[in-house]
Formats: sequence, C-alpha cells, structure tokens
Amino acid sequence: SNLGFGSAISVLTKKVPDYELNRIYEKCNRWSAKRREEHPDEYQKWYDSHKANCKVNHTGSSQSMEPAAAKLIWSRSVEKRKLCYTTFIGDGDSKSFQQVCDLNLYNDTPVRKEECLAHVSKRLKKTLCTVKKNTKNHAYIQHKLAEPKATYISSNYSTAILQHKGQSPAAIAEGLNIFLSHASGTHEHCPTNTWCQWRQTCTSSKQPLTAQTNFTQLDIDTTKEAFHTYATEEFCSHLTLGMTQNANESLHNIIWNFCPKAKYISPQSLAISTA
Repeated sequence: SNLGFGSAISVLTKKVPDYELNRIYEKCNRWSAKRREEHPDEYQKWYDSHKANCKVNHTGSSQSMEPAAAKLIWSRSVEKRKLCYTTFIGDGDSKSFQQVCDLNLYNDTPVRKEECLAHVSKRLKKTLCTVKKNTKNHAYIQHKLAEPKATYISSNYSTAILQHKGQSPAAIAEGLNIFLSHASGTHEHCPTNTWCQWRQTCTSSKQPLTAQTNFTQLDIDTTKEAFHTYATEEFCSHLTLGMTQNANESLHNIIWNFCPKAKYISPQSLAISTA
C-alpha cells in the first residue's frame, strides 16, 4: 500500500488526540538513478515543479508505516497536545512499541506496554491447538487438544483476566493458575464469587453441577506447560488493565469504509476521510 493511517486513542476517553497519515507516492519514484544520470535536465525541471506540492512523508516499506506513525505521534505528544502517552496497548509482536521506547521522551517516566487481551486470547488458543504430548504407554502416539476445548480455555482465560481487572499481577496469576484444576473437575480452590459456575451453584439453592468435565487428565497434562507461560506473574503484569485494541480497529474500519483498500485512493481523499 502507498498510503497508511496511524492513530493514538485514549484508554480512558476513547477519543483520538492525534493521528498521522503516511504517504508513499509512486510518481515520486519514477525517476530511477539511471534515468536521472541520463536526463539530468529533464529530471531537474520535473523536480522543481513537483517538490513544492509533494505529499510524500514516508520512505521505506508499507510494513514500516505503523512504527513510523507511532514514533511521530509520540514525539509530538507534549509539544502538540501537552500530554504524556505513558501506556502503549498493542499485540505481542508490535514493532511500534520499541520505536516509542527508543525515543525516551518522558525522562524518568517509561512507556509501559499493556498487552491487547483479544490478541493474547487468540495466541493462547493457537498455542493450545498446536501443542502435542506423547502418551506414557505409547511414546509414538501424540495427544492433541481438540479445538472446542482450546476455545473453552481461551475464552475463560479472558473472563478471568477481566474479573481481576485492576488487581496486582500476583492476584491475576493466582486466579489463572486455578483454572486448569477447575477444567479437570476439581473446584476446591475455585473462588465462590467469580467465574466458577460449579461453586456458584453450590453456594445457592440450585442443584449443584456435576464435578465432571469433558477434560481428561491427558488434556490437562498436555496443556499445562503451555498454559502456565500465559499465567506467570511477569506476563500478567502486562494485562492488569484488561484492555483491547478494539477501539483502534473500529476507527480504522470506519475510515477504510470511506476509502476501500481494494480501490485506488488519492492522498487527498484519505486526508478528507480521516479529518
């Protein structure tokens, strides 16, 4: 793509304090180095008429647009908006966060990375669907968790994070590490006032649910190691807000509805659509 859009959205208000448009324009690159050498007079004539109206503000690949936009938005946050953007919500492989950290804008106040809960949940499900374990009796037979069970674990993982929202990383990790015993049908450690439906019915006048689940011990053994990598105290320190990038995705969806990516869009059209 020759055009890109990046925005900063407030975690608290969902308002957009700043945004940036990236432009790579093909016509600006039509003069190759060879042609410039062969026709220097023609090139200089074209360049003199073009440079005053040139809209290009990005050099590099399309993949580098997002980090470049984030760097510009953060670098002018104090001067333009009188704000310090101290929390960065992004997916795990976001290159933009490192670009922002390298700026070291706010002296002794570092920019903190908060993971997008939706992306973490998807990554957990993908991990659980791919992990395999050799059975004890037949080492050549590998056990793999069924997708519905992986979906169950990842969705309840998100629920547990949201119900511990705002608590310490240690409290979040403790709540998550109870979950596998819950899935295997052991509820003695489950809290009575949160996500465990079996415990909730036991403390009410309703008939208690059966302690049996569809998870076998082999299912638990297969997923235990992979699950615990998503439930460490260090990992949970990036999930204390329980936030997602949904607001950002929603904004981008609105803009690209005005400017479909499948059609040619001029820089002026994108600028009008984002204004």
